[in-house]
Amino acid sequence: EKLLLLFQHLKKLIDENNAYILAQKRKIQNFIQNFIQEYNKTKVLISSEIVNQFITLFSEFENLLSCNFAKIEIAQVAPQLPKSPVTQVSVNIRSDNINSLNEREYKNFYQKLAFELLEEDENNLNIYALFTQAMWGKIRCLPECNNEKITKIRKPDADIIRILLSDKENDIEHIKCFMHELILNPFWIEGVQLFCDF
Repeated sequence: EKLLLLFQHLKKLIDENNAYILAQKRKIQNFIQNFIQEYNKTKVLISSEIVNQFITLFSEFENLLSCNFAKIEIAQVAPQLPKSPVTQVSVNIRSDNINSLNEREYKNFYQKLAFELLEEDENNLNIYALFTQAMWGKIRCLPECNNEKITKIRKPDADIIRILLSDKENDIEHIKCFMHELILNPFWIEGVQLFCDF
């Protein structure tokens, strides 16, 4: 774009009959020829709009400098579909409508997606969005509780909790294990906090 502005400025000076610029016509001609040659050779990524502005401008320079320039070669680029932020994975479900899945199928679907991404890059934030969807996506209300605000839902077995807390290496399999337990026990709030601190 800066080069385009430079060429536009040079043309303006020629149009204004600037004596110094008029004396440099040969250098300007060589400059443009070198630019076109390098562009055609390297195929620099420039928007088609700017390339068309260059073509129009150089056509005007041909009249001003009484010369002919090589044509700028416009690369034909096949249109590309935008890449999805989530990697495509194969998940075997019975329906095209995710909302028609029962709770177990729904959890398995999102868990599988999260685990597939986890294998590729554990820092991908989409993993944790899918994990949260698996955990909470089908929940429509809070569980019943007594007057002391205690539910009848049991927290995971003590042995499982001990295993989850014993391994602090953050390896992929351990993260999967932690996620799986939280997906099965979405109201284990202490577990969610432990996972966040993990």
